[in-house]
Amino acid sequence: MIKRSFFGFAKPNVQYERADIFPMRQEIPAPAQVTFLADVPYERADLLTIQTGDAVGSGQKIQPVNGNPAYVTAAAGGVISSISSHIGNFGKKYTAITIDVDKDAVVDTQLQEAGKELTMGTIADLLRCVPGGLPDGLFNGSDALDTIVVQGADEDLLGITQPYIVKQEMSSLKQGVALLQKVTGAKRVVLTVPFSMASEGGASGAEVKTLSPKYPAANPRLIARDCLGITIPAGSTCEAAGICFISAEAVAALGKAYETGTIPNRKIITVVKRSGEKMLVSAVIGTPAGDVLAACSETLNANDRFVFGGPMTGSAAVSESDPVGVDTDIIIVQDSAALPAVVDRSCINCGECVRMCPANVPVNILIRYLAAGEYSDAVDQCDLLSCIECGLCAFVCPVNIPIFQYIKLGKYEFASLNTAEADDA
Repeated sequence: MIKRSFFGFAKPNVQYERADIFPMRQEIPAPAQVTFLADVPYERADLLTIQTGDAVGSGQKIQPVNGNPAYVTAAAGGVISSISSHIGNFGKKYTAITIDVDKDAVVDTQLQEAGKELTMGTIADLLRCVPGGLPDGLFNGSDALDTIVVQGADEDLLGITQPYIVKQEMSSLKQGVALLQKVTGAKRVVLTVPFSMASEGGASGAEVKTLSPKYPAANPRLIARDCLGITIPAGSTCEAAGICFISAEAVAALGKAYETGTIPNRKIITVVKRSGEKMLVSAVIGTPAGDVLAACSETLNANDRFVFGGPMTGSAAVSESDPVGVDTDIIIVQDSAALPAVVDRSCINCGECVRMCPANVPVNILIRYLAAGEYSDAVDQCDLLSCIECGLCAFVCPVNIPIFQYIKLGKYEFASLNTAEADDA
């Protein structure tokens, strides 16, 4: 929802929708094939620890590249049918592992063998890939971890995945909160919930903070400032300040894993159809996005677009075969007729982006540096690293400049330049 001032000088008020009434969840059957993307490049076949034809158990840890700790968890068992390179955003390389699903595949027992006394080492070794995904910040420098923030509200607009978990899976969430408190030693565990769910989080055992209905209140940097009283400096991270953000779904999945001795394999996804109708679906991690859309009776026509993520910060998918990942909270279908034209336009200095920016970045000047490829100047002169990547600037731009994408690219290129300089030093 967006409310604009009559005179046009005040900031438009972009708000989250209420998230206390949910559609019925639809269970999607396990597909014929699942694909998992391991966060390691596939460069040489002789370095692989797996090969096509290998049998894989349900819940089995697959560490595909010898000497690299990156792994995926097989959400469904069967036989490996292909191993290939997958290119993600900004050229990031993954190892894609596709499994032909066998519903009679054995269930991996590593977690059961670990017993009830789970440690951070066990969680890092076996449970990083639970639905929702566990962030690296939970394991990197845990001695400095002061506060865990359990996100019970979706960061982007239209999402209702995390509030649904708070509403429907409180028992598992409470168990996960207790487990995290025990194994991390964090001084503080905070659960953030939408403004319309103020009374829902009290049973979690965590300290509850209610978020403003105004977007982007669920952004981690704004939560750190508004709920914890900690301002994250430009160029720094929440982890450096001792704060780790974890989705409510991941915390509930930890609770389930602890109780059952098995690793949960289904992801809850908010699907927004072209009509605007929202559906909640439960899909096995690794399910092709096309299967999810088909189960929602949504067919992609020529030039339609579907997006992984919300309308403000999501990324357009390349193919219907792109798999559901541990962090896939929202899938949006956009009708080709409703998409804005892709044209090369220049900034008209209307100031809408500047008025909307929560970080007070001079976006109208910043975009000029970014368009020119002057990334270091964008950091030094226009405070690029202060951007919290909420997407409001692109949302209000009257000439449809893809400002958010320019900013993401600018940060990526600046980091690459710094890395190259450090390597040459």
